Amino acid sequence: MNAIRTVVLLATLAAPAASQEKPIAKPQAPEQTISIEFRGGSLADYVAAVRAAGDSVNILLSPLASEVHLPSLVLKNVAVESALDAVTDIVRSDLGINVRRHRGNTGSPVYSVGVRQRPRQPSQTTQGSSSRVVEVFSMSTLTDELADVPKGPGLTVKPETILSAIETGLGISQEKEKAVIRFHADSGLLFVQGSRAQQDIVRGVLSRMRADVLLRRASAVQATGVRRSGSAGDPQSPVEEKRAR
Repeated sequence: MNAIRTVVLLATLAAPAASQEKPIAKPQAPEQTISIEFRGGSLADYVAAVRAAGDSVNILLSPLASEVHLPSLVLKNVAVESALDAVTDIVRSDLGINVRRHRGNTGSPVYSVGVRQRPRQPSQTTQGSSSRVVEVFSMSTLTDELADVPKGPGLTVKPETILSAIETGLGISQEKEKAVIRFHADSGLLFVQGSRAQQDIVRGVLSRMRADVLLRRASAVQATGVRRSGSAGDPQSPVEEKRAR
């Protein structure tokens, strides 16, 4: 009997001690901070700059990112998520950017940047008609040279070439009233007053031309990297091959 009482007493004394033990939380790695000096360009260019400024930054990007224009900006010692989320308020009003952070128990986080077209709201022009609206498009991503892209034919497009392509597209439209187009050279902005169908033609021309230019720029950057890798001293270098001859 005394033995039973002793066991019960020991169990009673051990219970509070066990209840006070708490699981030790695994310390999380400090969030990575970056600094960026962005000279302006598309959202895709900006995400590439964020990746380059960080260490193994994982970002999933919407295909529409190349159609989103961002102004130049400078960020100092900010978290990656903050750098991505900060640009959501400085894009065109008809576009929405959604930034999400996905993080598991281990490993680095993954960020996803989605781009969606917001529902268009009826807009009245000075003539009081809701069927014709004014929209603003940026042409600077097509006309301006980038510092990290080599110069060459086809890597930029002259403003008159872009305007000619737009006028050609609008010329086959079935709209009775012609669209009004004004280009502001200093800012690289294109103002278009017209119907929704005419605006879609302008948007389609710019999107197609931008995609073609981005492809040519990517090929030029890749070709430049290949040429730089074949430097003097490399047995496969064209310079060494010429000397050997």
